[in-house]
Amino acid sequence: MQALFGVLNNERVFVYIDEYQNFGVEEINLIRRIFGNAVCCLFGDMHQKMVDKGDLARLIEDLKWKNYELNQNYRNAREITEYVNSRFGLSMLPIGISGRAVEKNIDGIRAIDDDFNEGERVAIIIKDEGAVSIDFIKKFFKTAREFNVIKSDVDCLKKGSVNIITVSMSKGLEFEKVYVFEKGMTINEKYVACTRALKCLTIISDN
Repeated sequence: MQALFGVLNNERVFVYIDEYQNFGVEEINLIRRIFGNAVCCLFGDMHQKMVDKGDLARLIEDLKWKNYELNQNYRNAREITEYVNSRFGLSMLPIGISGRAVEKNIDGIRAIDDDFNEGERVAIIIKDEGAVSIDFIKKFFKTAREFNVIKSDVDCLKKGSVNIITVSMSKGLEFEKVYVFEKGMTINEKYVACTRALKCLTIISDN
């Protein structure tokens, strides 16, 4: 439509784009062309970019758009924020409750025997079933009473169950307790998986 009719809205409006890291360069440029006189406001976290659709950082630099950074973390427990800072080279200010963040090598443990409370949201986050099988996970978490495998957007999370979910489907979700099987994940996928945890984070590595 823009190619046929040109600018569709030339009024001085504000256009807000949330989770902009999921957009491509051409998609942002198309929005700019449609709203020719708009003030564009982009909100997001480039560390959560999991699909490469072009160099958004370069686009923003070329357009000379102002950049504002919010580095206070009210969501994750302090220990989780500190772990994420150390692991991914960030400098978020931890302003949260006390919690836990631990790393475990899969070769050094036989099983996870944590307690799971009925009121907790619990997730095991994996790259996909090609990286870690569901059967292996069920044998590994011996104290879990029930597993809930999330395979599509129509599947519902269950409190009290141990939810097994891929990292791509976990974006935007929060859990009191998270277990991350890092095998096969990119650095940004690891960041997304770790920051889903509100209180307790366990990273299971294969290094």
